[in-house]
Amino acid sequence: MIYIGTYGTGIYQVPFEKGALGEVSRLAEVENPSYLCTSKNEDVLYTVIETGTFQGQYGGGVAMVSRKTGQVLSCSGTASKDPCHITENPDGSRLYAANYSEGSLSLHPVKENQFGEAEVLRHEGHSAHPERQEKAHVHCVCFTPDQKYLCVVDLGIDEVVLYQERSTGLRKVGRILFPDGAGPRHITFSDDGKFAYVVTELTSEIFVYRYEDGNFTELQVISALPEGISYPQSSGAAIHLWGDYLFSSNRGHDSIAVFKRNQQDGTLSLSSWIPAQGKTPRDFLLFEEDGNTYLLTANQGSDNLALFSFDEKDGTAKKLQTVTVEKPVCLLSLPE
Repeated sequence: MIYIGTYGTGIYQVPFEKGALGEVSRLAEVENPSYLCTSKNEDVLYTVIETGTFQGQYGGGVAMVSRKTGQVLSCSGTASKDPCHITENPDGSRLYAANYSEGSLSLHPVKENQFGEAEVLRHEGHSAHPERQEKAHVHCVCFTPDQKYLCVVDLGIDEVVLYQERSTGLRKVGRILFPDGAGPRHITFSDDGKFAYVVTELTSEIFVYRYEDGNFTELQVISALPEGISYPQSSGAAIHLWGDYLFSSNRGHDSIAVFKRNQQDGTLSLSSWIPAQGKTPRDFLLFEEDGNTYLLTANQGSDNLALFSFDEKDGTAKKLQTVTVEKPVCLLSLPE
């Protein structure tokens, strides 16, 4: 089943079988569920509620939803506006939310499908872009593959800040610095845990790092856009790895950049751009069925999902299908 986060009033779901998407239906009624993740046992979906007010209080919220029934099991306020990304910690005892507009990270204890009282940690600072980096803007939270460190990607201050969990909260232990005005947005790691990749929203570049026990060594910086094209307000949105490839979504250019990845040294070489078959591709998904690989794009600006077959031999894609969904911005695939 594929779950769809939106800028709207619900989390949607769509089955995939025999190379085709089925009928889209609403799983749960939630306001602006713009990013989804799952609990470790995969029976619960976590979602942000990307708003400025939540249940009459200042800030947005997070919620947990039963995959089976669509029931909202618990909600918690973030005490910060516009939560946009979440992750569960390794033992499932905490959910972390990145709150974009406040430049903050909220910690939500989890026990027996209920949230406890939240704590909030705020970043301070700014960077070069006068409109997008006037203050901190936390955009992504992700644990390192060794599960020792929480990476907090801050577009506003051009840093990825590293924290370690403690019983009393979080302790800052390091950071990755980016060039002024880059605007880091999303981080992911290779399956072997040796390499990290960060996409920058404001410069649409991929930064490649060797990773080892909290240390990041820069290896490469490569553009995700054709030469001479730029979208300084907002472009690079998400990155995902699949086999020998890395993919990055480009808003404005309305494409998915495809990079061939060297498995030995982690570096990238640009292979192609796949037209997203819609406007403003935010998230995208790669998955496999019966030995075939598929790419699915969530196109916020044109209210549609586009399905492609992807050829891993030459990095090309063929459009198969589009379906209508209001303002889709996140995709998550889980077994039935």
